[in-house]
Amino acid sequence: MLMRLIRRANSVCSGTYRLARAARISFAEQALLQDQNRFLFKVNNEAKFRRSTRSIVLGKAKVMSYEDLEEARAKRAAKETATAGKGNRGHKRKSPALEADAGKGQSGADERNARASEGPSSAMEGSSGANVLGQCC
Repeated sequence: MLMRLIRRANSVCSGTYRLARAARISFAEQALLQDQNRFLFKVNNEAKFRRSTRSIVLGKAKVMSYEDLEEARAKRAAKETATAGKGNRGHKRKSPALEADAGKGQSGADERNARASEGPSSAMEGSSGANVLGQCC
C-alpha cells in the first residue's frame, strides 16, 4: 500500500512537472510570436510610409552637384507656386475676405429688407412695373 501511495505521489508530481514544463514552453512560443508580429508590424508601417511619400524628380538622370540640385529645387518650387496661383476650373468660390465682410455687415433679413426698400432697378423702371421679377406674363 505504501508503494501505491509513493507511485501515486510520483505520478502527481510528474504530472504537475509536465504541466509546468508545457506552460513554460507555451509562454516562450507566445513571446516569440508576439516579438515576430511586432517586427513585421514595424516593417509594414515603414513600407506604407515609403509608398505614401511623393517622390520628387529634381532633374534628368545625370550626375548633379549640390548647386545644381539647389537650382533644380528652386525652379520646381517656382513652377509649383505658379500652378497653385492659377486656381481650379469649375465653380468659383467666394473669397474668405468677401465672406468675412458679409458676416460683419447686416444680417440676411436686414439685407433683404434693404434691397426691397431700394425699389425697382433702373432696368425695370422703364417697364410697366407689373413684371417686377423679369418673368414672362
